[in-house]
Amino acid sequence: KMATVEGSDDIPAIDYSIHQFSSYTGDHKPSNILHNSPGDPKSRWSSSSNQPPQYIVLKLDQMAILKSITFGKFEQSHVCNLKKFQIFTGLDGEHWSMILEDGLSNNSTAETFELRHVITGHQVPSLFLKIVPLQAFGSSYNFSIWYIQLRGHIDPDIVESAYKWFLEYRERESIRLCLKHLRKCDYNEAFEVLSKRTKIDLEHPKLSELYHNLVLEGDFESCERAMEEVTEDGLLDCYICKQPIEAHWRRIKPPLASNNEHLATSDHERVTSGREKKRKESWPGMRGGHSMCIDAEREMIYMFGGFDGTQDLGDFWRYDVRSASWHSLCTDASVMGGPCARSCHKMVIDCRNQMIYFLGRFSEDLRISRSFESFNDFYCFDIKSGKWQLLSEDTCKDGGPGLLYDHQMCIDEERQVLFVFGGQMLKKDSSTSNPFSPYYQRDSESSSSKQMYAGLYEYQIHSKEWKLLREDGSKLEERRIRSRMAHAMVYHTNKQKLYILGGQRNKEQLSDFLVYDIVNDKLTVQEYAKTALSTSCGYALRATLDVNREELYLFTGLNRPSEDINSDILNTSLWICNLTTHKVTCVFKHEAMGSSVWLQSISTAPCPRYAHQFIYDHIHQVHYLFGGNPGNNKHANMRLDDFWSLKLQSSSREKVLKHSKLLLRRQKFKELSQTDHLKAIQYLQNDITALVNQDDPSEREELRDLSSNLFAHKSDSSIASSKENSTVHQERSKLYDRLSKLFPPDMTQPSANLSDILDF
Repeated sequence: KMATVEGSDDIPAIDYSIHQFSSYTGDHKPSNILHNSPGDPKSRWSSSSNQPPQYIVLKLDQMAILKSITFGKFEQSHVCNLKKFQIFTGLDGEHWSMILEDGLSNNSTAETFELRHVITGHQVPSLFLKIVPLQAFGSSYNFSIWYIQLRGHIDPDIVESAYKWFLEYRERESIRLCLKHLRKCDYNEAFEVLSKRTKIDLEHPKLSELYHNLVLEGDFESCERAMEEVTEDGLLDCYICKQPIEAHWRRIKPPLASNNEHLATSDHERVTSGREKKRKESWPGMRGGHSMCIDAEREMIYMFGGFDGTQDLGDFWRYDVRSASWHSLCTDASVMGGPCARSCHKMVIDCRNQMIYFLGRFSEDLRISRSFESFNDFYCFDIKSGKWQLLSEDTCKDGGPGLLYDHQMCIDEERQVLFVFGGQMLKKDSSTSNPFSPYYQRDSESSSSKQMYAGLYEYQIHSKEWKLLREDGSKLEERRIRSRMAHAMVYHTNKQKLYILGGQRNKEQLSDFLVYDIVNDKLTVQEYAKTALSTSCGYALRATLDVNREELYLFTGLNRPSEDINSDILNTSLWICNLTTHKVTCVFKHEAMGSSVWLQSISTAPCPRYAHQFIYDHIHQVHYLFGGNPGNNKHANMRLDDFWSLKLQSSSREKVLKHSKLLLRRQKFKELSQTDHLKAIQYLQNDITALVNQDDPSEREELRDLSSNLFAHKSDSSIASSKENSTVHQERSKLYDRLSKLFPPDMTQPSANLSDILDF
């Protein structure tokens, strides 16, 4: 999907006429879509109903290779715009193939969609196009289409060549469907005759050999060897890449922690003992609102400050991933010339120069009393020397942001630039009658609101200069950016772009996705992550970025399924947004209920929370999470000190091979259980059990189900595992179909069935 029609002018527009339609209302005739008149509310096709089927069929003036379709719109959003639709193509106006399923944005911007026009590497021509509306933005309103423009290739040589190939392809696929049907029905003689006469292969020779050994011969050992060979040759890699990603959490336990001890406390109720004292020296205490960063190359994690439920913390810690141990760098950084105790601040690391930068903090005193003097100090820590440096006593006086909290900060290590965006302002400016800094804008959406938010800043490390890139604005106005707090922000070093997601502005929960291009000073809004950002009412969104994989990871720390802030149901989730394909996938979701939700995730996954930290090691592809606030209404001072690692894993060759072997052995066991109980028991104990993961409840349950087959059939030597047994043949055929789905589509038999062509 493309937001505009830029770059498509070199592909010619294709003329068409209205061929058929389901209905229309009044003057809103189908022919209106031939003209682009965004200012005319009558210039549209509108169906007379929103009940299916509603459609409009276009006939091209000449056969063409359709590349794209553009939907023009009214000059403002409209309830009848298509939220969901499908598009089909065909050559005769009766038989259709779906080439697109998508939806429009409810705005005035024309949208262009690429149309699927390639099969097995060859272009396919079209003569008819069918648009089927499925849903309008107004649930009870009819469907409207304002303007349609089609683009594609109309060169006679290209189109004629594509048409000739498609006719041959259709004939070949029809024969392959017949071959599949004959073999499935065990009409082997007819199958051989048709195959030899047409010289058309149903599938790749490796799959034909697998079918022969499995379905006809019942040689399961040969089938296992065949699966080992194709796995080693990488023929299953295409299937493996398409499998869902699994989230594997691991709780990192502190020294001397028992298996039953969950690392959460409230009101400092832990018993003081030698064991507890030793643990405090080697493990950070409970906290929320802290900040963390990671040196992925050296595998070192740094953590500073936070709030333990009663007071701000000023301790500084380092975690060595290789030795799996925490080390206290200092218990009070201010004594060493560093920042005072604080929470809701941000820190970023310059791994190249081994420097860490600290900015911002929450001040309860200033929030309550604006006469309280406080400044936005700015520190850095030299990891090599172990020394602190005060870069600025007050960044506001240096042209940077005033005192702020719940902001975001990123670093461009190569260009030595820091980027700071958002956060709520606490800085008082005594030099003006306005009690707030001029670098902050009052939110015009609510004149009574006194919450102020910072704009977008950059800081040049070498010259120590601040620059305001975008001022805060309640709307996405020119040279402004809608600021917020508790949002997420990551920086793409290669593209020099900032990705800003979600957050809160006053009482509004934001679900937008902004991309700021540093080089071109351009701010755009992306729509594809909206599902992840607006799934539920969430707090403290966290994001990380893998620039090599072009993947953005969104961790929603504490969500409620509804707007009810008193709901006992809480959940947390993890989403992957691919920046290239714009595909958004939820790979983890954990739900808990009740006031003690933190007790429900002792060893499996972290409980829902906010004010936590979530960081990413892009080299070893591991996330880390520490602490936070579980949102316990009964124990407001409760904070967490649990530490987790997260590894996202997709299927592997070994896992797929093991699964295919288990399928084969399961079928062999079923056949043995019908003929020889003793051999079946031995095979179950020796061959099948060897592949079962006893730690997986589902696999253990499957093993128990297999055992029940021993008693489901009486032993009868007359029921031999022969190819002539129809039940065995059907079961083996189904197993073959399952195994063939592991192979690339161009190697397998057709996915459709001949019998499916017949209508009821």
